[in-house]
Amino acid sequence: KQGNVAAPSRVVDDREVHEYFTHHGHRTAVSQRALQAHADPLPGYTDIDDVGFVVSELSPYEADLDWSELTEPDELAEVIEQLGQ
Repeated sequence: KQGNVAAPSRVVDDREVHEYFTHHGHRTAVSQRALQAHADPLPGYTDIDDVGFVVSELSPYEADLDWSELTEPDELAEVIEQLGQ
């Protein structure tokens, strides 16, 4: 899910806060951990074409992922890097 602009950031211009986060997906993932008592325990973030996204845990009971196409070490390394964020 694409990270949204935080409402307070539209009126509050704090350079330190702005520089702390990589993008809106990063800010959203960090904020979820801090503000929600029963949030997803493993929220993550990534960016695609310089747009920040929040990545949520996919329940193993909802769908199976097809990993059979991942056979090359460089492809595996890229996926592992993304999953580790």
